[in-house]
Amino acid sequence: MSWHRRLLLTAMKVGFVLLLSLLCAEVALHLLLRPSRAQRAFWAGFRRLHRPTGSPKTLYALTPGAREVLDHGALWGGERPIVYAIAPPGIRGEPPDTPKPVGCLRILVLGDSVTFGFGVAQEETYPRRLEQALQAALPDRRVEVINAGVGGYSIYNEAGWMEEYGFSLTPDVVLVGFCMNDVDDPYFHFSHHTLETLGPLPAAAIPDPARMRPPSFWSHLYLPRLTAVLLGLLRGEGGGTPRLYEEAVRALSDPASPQWAWLRERYGELAERLDRAGIPFGVLLFPLAYQIAPQNLHPEPFGLLSSYFREEGIPVLDLRSAFRGGESSEFFLDVTHLSEAGHARSAQAVASWMIRGLLSDTRSGEVR
Repeated sequence: MSWHRRLLLTAMKVGFVLLLSLLCAEVALHLLLRPSRAQRAFWAGFRRLHRPTGSPKTLYALTPGAREVLDHGALWGGERPIVYAIAPPGIRGEPPDTPKPVGCLRILVLGDSVTFGFGVAQEETYPRRLEQALQAALPDRRVEVINAGVGGYSIYNEAGWMEEYGFSLTPDVVLVGFCMNDVDDPYFHFSHHTLETLGPLPAAAIPDPARMRPPSFWSHLYLPRLTAVLLGLLRGEGGGTPRLYEEAVRALSDPASPQWAWLRERYGELAERLDRAGIPFGVLLFPLAYQIAPQNLHPEPFGLLSSYFREEGIPVLDLRSAFRGGESSEFFLDVTHLSEAGHARSAQAVASWMIRGLLSDTRSGEVR
C-alpha cells in the first residue's frame, strides 16, 4: 500500500473517531442539559397562552380566552402554581368595558414579561397594584389600569399592539415598561412564546442585525452552544442568557450603537402617534436585578435613557429608586422578573410619580 493511501486511510479513521466522539458528546450533553419533563411541560403551557397574529406589526400576541395553571417551581424550585387567564383583546386580567364608562380614568400599560407579571398572580402585578394605589388616591374617580404586557415584546411589538388594539380601548394615559433586554436579539425572545414558527422578522423589529441569531440546525445542538458559552467565559463575558443581558447593557451604554438608533426611531414613532391622538405617554425604566443597590452594576443606561426621553418631552421614571433599602433577592425572581414585593414597590413609585405629573390634568376631570 502506497504511503499516500495509508495517510488517507489514517485520516479517515481519525475523522471517524472524531465524528463519533462529537456525536457521543452531543448525546451526553443532551441527556445532562436538556430541560426536565416538568420544564418542558411548563414552556409548552406558556406558549399555549400566545398565538401568531399574522401581522408584521405585532407578530404574536396573547390569546383571548386562554387559561393555564403553570407551576413555576419547574424553573425556580419548590411549588409555585400561577394562574394565567387572558381576556380580550389579549390582556392579562378582566376584559375592559366597551365603550369606556363615562368618567373612567383608563390607563394602558404596554410592556414585556415584567409588565405581564411572569411568575406572579394577576393581583400581584404592578399594573393591578397601580390601579389599587391610584383608586385610593382618587376616590371620586373610577380608575382602570389595563395590563397589555406580552412576554418577549420590545417597543416594536408594543407600538404595533397599540395601533392594532390599544387605540380602540380609548386610554387616557399610556405607559411603557422598558427593560434592558428590550434591545436583545428578538429571535431569542420570540422563540419562547409561540408553538408555531414565526418565520423571518421585519427589519424594523431587529435592533442590531449583526447581533441577530436566527434559529438554525446548529442552534438546537448542545455542543455548539456550550462551546460558545465557554468561549464567552474565557473572554470574561459570562455565558448563556446573562450574556445577552450584558450585550444589551453595553449597547445601551453607547449612544452611538445600532440599538440606540433603533430605539430612537421606534419610540419616536410611538410618541408621534400618541401625540396626534392627544394621549399622554410615559416610560418606566426597570432595572435588572444586579443594577440595584448594593450591586449597582452598569448604571450608565439609566442616565442616557432618562436624558433622551426628557429631551423628547416624554416623562420618564427611573425605577431603581423603588428598590432602595433591600436586596435584589427580595425584589426579583431572577435577573429580570419582579417578585410580589418588586411589583408592589414599583406600583407605589409609579403611582406617586403619575399623581405628581402625568395625571395633573385628569385629576380635575379631563378624561377622554
